[in-house]
Amino acid sequence: MKSAKRGTDMKYDLICIDMFQTLVDINTRTKSVWMRILGEDYTPDKGAFYKNQLITRAVNGFFTVDSYSSQFVTLRTVFLKYFTEIMTEFELKTDPEVAVDIFLEEHNYCDSYEDVHAFFNRLKDRVRICLVSDADHSMVHGLLDRFEFDHVFISEAVGAYKNDPECRMFNSVLAYYQIDPKKVLHIGDSSADISGASRAGIASCWINRTAETWKHPIKPTYTVKSLLEVIDLID
Repeated sequence: MKSAKRGTDMKYDLICIDMFQTLVDINTRTKSVWMRILGEDYTPDKGAFYKNQLITRAVNGFFTVDSYSSQFVTLRTVFLKYFTEIMTEFELKTDPEVAVDIFLEEHNYCDSYEDVHAFFNRLKDRVRICLVSDADHSMVHGLLDRFEFDHVFISEAVGAYKNDPECRMFNSVLAYYQIDPKKVLHIGDSSADISGASRAGIASCWINRTAETWKHPIKPTYTVKSLLEVIDLID
């Protein structure tokens, strides 16, 4: 346990931040993922098609069922199910066990968004920043040294996802820092980021990099297009 305070006059004493599609872009690995999975059968059209098949299953499965369940399973288990369905339905040759390991590993090589370096540089001496990510360790171990996190909370270690109805992920953060939830801001790109943080009494910031429309009942406290906009919000 540790204090989150750094002796500043900022609105929040702790920033929690998501990894994928907030700090790094998994879309930069799409070609590599499907080239490795499909081998000589790869074409850009096939890669895009199977990517969409995977996204559809994730939206209908993980984001609406698995991430909200109190019975935790790892992302490898969740996505192995999806890859098995895809390989079977489309009669693909690759072993689903191999495919899911490629998919998870490739997350480690995602490109960072252009605003990330400046975001950390401008805040690192003013407020603590911790990672809160729905991820297995195999997805993030290659990324952690890229950023100056004060602490790391990932779902595989905590045994819960951000959208957990019992708030175990965010409660782990609050317990570790012994902090009032009103002094915490969570930044992320998904409905799970906003719903989970709000359920725990934590202010939420939706980073909307692609000009989407918010379609979920629990609304974010803030909406930004860039991480640099967050700095003005918390000063």
